[in-house]
Amino acid sequence: MKEELVSAVEHIWSGSTTVEKELCLAKATVQLVYLRSVEPIDGVLPETPAHRLELCLTRRPPDAEGSYLDLWRHDQFESIGDLYMVPAGTALRGRSSALQITSISCLLAPDSLNALLDERWAWTDSRLQDCLHIADTRICQLLRRLAEEVYHPGFASEAMAELITEQVIIELGRYCAGLTEAPQKGLAPWRLRVIEDRLAEVRDVPTLAELASLCRLSARHLTRGFRAARGYSLGRHIAERQLDHAKRLLATEQSIKVIARALGFASTSSFCYAFRRATDETPRQFQERERRRLIGALHLN
Repeated sequence: MKEELVSAVEHIWSGSTTVEKELCLAKATVQLVYLRSVEPIDGVLPETPAHRLELCLTRRPPDAEGSYLDLWRHDQFESIGDLYMVPAGTALRGRSSALQITSISCLLAPDSLNALLDERWAWTDSRLQDCLHIADTRICQLLRRLAEEVYHPGFASEAMAELITEQVIIELGRYCAGLTEAPQKGLAPWRLRVIEDRLAEVRDVPTLAELASLCRLSARHLTRGFRAARGYSLGRHIAERQLDHAKRLLATEQSIKVIARALGFASTSSFCYAFRRATDETPRQFQERERRRLIGALHLN
């Protein structure tokens, strides 16, 4: 891979780019890259014969955005997330405010990903847009694990890196295969995934301002877009997800007090009030009913 991908090191920020570590594998070249610029950036990431998958290990500037040269209008820019991908043979114009970040960049042999996709699958405009902000926690976790392996190699480190890279390619293939061919009504798929990832966390209820910030939209556009995409309000969706967490936790051995605290309620009584209003039964009644159901199921078995 290394001979084919040597030009891939040429980032848009080439004057301030340092490749701190590099590992050449069978299906990828993995680079740990330090980028720094004291001035705003506006430049071109040149095309390479590889798919570039890159995760910012620190935090990308929130105003970072990109545009595919020769594929999009010169004034069409979309937000670039912490994890993005640029398909092989495609150049990307990027711009952002001054930055200082560290990233892991995987330069993937195109055949390794293409073999997983249907032969009719193509890089449509909406798919290109979705790949600028990949909200997939599994891929992020794998890339962070791969970065650790490259930074601090241990026993059989290269073999481990090969296995992690294979997993990355499979998860990326799943992500790409799930992308729709046309833009979704309302919010872009990556924004819906960002919302779901936040709501999957068992903690305090996210505010509208927090979700709007994560989606890089105003609160007004977020609520309108979500309703257009799902057919019901964002507030209802948040409440349903939080109720799901509450029911799942109440089915465990944890106390109601601990559960209320875990879900961000100021007091046990406020949690009990909210739960009863949503379900017409108290948390204690729900727990007892679940226990009776479980005991009955055990007797049947």
